[in-house]
Amino acid sequence: KWFKLLSRLFDHRSKIQLCGKVLFDQVTWAPVVQSIFFFYCGFSEVGENRVENGRVKVKERFFPTIKKGWCYWPIVQLINFNFTPLHFQVIFTSVFSLLWSMYTSFVGNKRTKITRNMELL
Repeated sequence: KWFKLLSRLFDHRSKIQLCGKVLFDQVTWAPVVQSIFFFYCGFSEVGENRVENGRVKVKERFFPTIKKGWCYWPIVQLINFNFTPLHFQVIFTSVFSLLWSMYTSFVGNKRTKITRNMELL
């Protein structure tokens, strides 16, 4: 549904519209998904301060990861939106999402400062 919405909002034949589509995708979708992912990683850690773990994980990891994502995803989406038919765009993105998920899982599952401090006690 996301790709259909983007296709309705932006004409892929215009290079300016194509860049706008990628920018809109990265400014609206990416920060929300990344924040939810890191919060969940922290929240799912064992301990008393699960909400605080989630908050700390977002605070520590969001900006470094989103900056790396902004180097990776615009290239992927420019290729996707420019050359891939709409009905294959989800599949195309899923292939690159697998690689990105491996990276974010590695980053997201590092211990937070709170978890490390609790282990010292």
